[in-house]
Amino acid sequence: MNLESPPGAQVRLKPQVKAFLRFTDWSLPSWICATSILWFILKAIYLAFHVSPGAPPDEMYHLQVIDLFASSSHLFPFSGSSNPFAPPLAEFARFGNQTELTHLYHRIMGYCVYVLDLDTFEFSTIVFLRLLNLLVSLFTLFYFVKLVDLCRLGESARAFALVIHTNILKFTLLAAAVGYDPATNLCAYVAILALVRFLLEQSRPLLIQLIFFLSVGSIFKFLLVPLAAIMALIVLIILARRTQKNYPLQSVKMSWGNKLYQVIIGTLAALSALALATTLGSLLIRYGTFMPPCTDIFTALECTPVVPPPPVLHEALLPIPLYFFYWLSHMVSSSLGIRSYIGIEPPFPLVILVSSIILISLAYSLARVRRDNWIFRVLIALVIGFSLSVFFLNGYPSYKQFHHYGWGVNGRYLFPILGCLLILSTHCIFAFLTTIKREFYWLPIAAFVILAEFPAFYLSEPGQNFLKPWPEEFYRALSYYPNPIYDSHFQRITN
Repeated sequence: MNLESPPGAQVRLKPQVKAFLRFTDWSLPSWICATSILWFILKAIYLAFHVSPGAPPDEMYHLQVIDLFASSSHLFPFSGSSNPFAPPLAEFARFGNQTELTHLYHRIMGYCVYVLDLDTFEFSTIVFLRLLNLLVSLFTLFYFVKLVDLCRLGESARAFALVIHTNILKFTLLAAAVGYDPATNLCAYVAILALVRFLLEQSRPLLIQLIFFLSVGSIFKFLLVPLAAIMALIVLIILARRTQKNYPLQSVKMSWGNKLYQVIIGTLAALSALALATTLGSLLIRYGTFMPPCTDIFTALECTPVVPPPPVLHEALLPIPLYFFYWLSHMVSSSLGIRSYIGIEPPFPLVILVSSIILISLAYSLARVRRDNWIFRVLIALVIGFSLSVFFLNGYPSYKQFHHYGWGVNGRYLFPILGCLLILSTHCIFAFLTTIKREFYWLPIAAFVILAEFPAFYLSEPGQNFLKPWPEEFYRALSYYPNPIYDSHFQRITN
């Protein structure tokens, strides 16, 4: 049997693949996109190999829980536990985050560590987990670019938005750290893209994909539940309108491979949605709330805070609108900088500038809501709805309890809708540059963003302190329960 191609036969490639392979035909924005991705990878790899274990936000907590799941006795659901995602209380309470009841991310990472047995290859488990998160973050950027393309902002706007996204210090650090934030962000980005495509095509496969990634992302981190609720409301409105007009969802002709994929993703979507509903329902039935206090789950001794909260200040609370501006500035500051054991604060004028751009972009988008593409209406609804959810469910309750502006406030809580916010901001900036007939100004702005992130971080004294290896005494001084201690090669040496 002759397997050779007949004379004159050519391999058919998609136009996008052909354009990608013709490097010499790339435009300047395409080269900037490729360079931004490469620069992001290099930064993240450097941080993955140089930042001390536990230095990124909450990394010590994630390392300890993953280590618990990596032992052979914890690979499967625990006997006698009402929640298959939760480890034994006595073993878990000492890790500090007692109210975290879902551990899908920790179980997956623990399973990878157990199966690969990295100690055999003398490769650091921490570096391996960080590189896995880098891979997840690259997929996040891929779906971000696809979302930008759907908005039809143009090549220059796509390059500008990607430069901004890949040069946000907190996003870069999370991509090179151990934690479930990159996986949660990826699920959110895929779900947002599926939502936009569903509104365009209104096909059943996209709806199934939307349900799957929203459910899995919410299991990874409960913070995504408000976003899932907002997106579910948008889908219900669209379906209700189609029902009134008697327009059924479109059926798509698929190959056997695509049909098998849809069956698998549909089954997983049903299982993940059921798991999420079961977890939320059990919390609501047992404790009367989705976020029960620690003392309702554990003993008073186990609920002793490992990280002491700030002292309660007996000062009058600010009005909600005024506090919102403080909250926004803290969210921006903790995104452009780092808030962990070693804090790195960005310049205050830069925080004010970025906060102003965000507010102006939202105001501009709202003013043009009837004239712009309807996709922007969806992005506005997601940004405003999710931001207010985080503000009223996380930010303002902490402020009411501790009278402290920055306690419990972190910019990464808004990263699930970061892509939407960057698209709206890019749309506003390019509209302004077009008005003043200075479209090419986006190039020096992009250059400034690149220099203001990692080079400024690396050359600064706080950045050098952040990158220095931690001595053993520093680990012992941490406020967590007796921490694992790591040597300069990221190998665990003791508890």
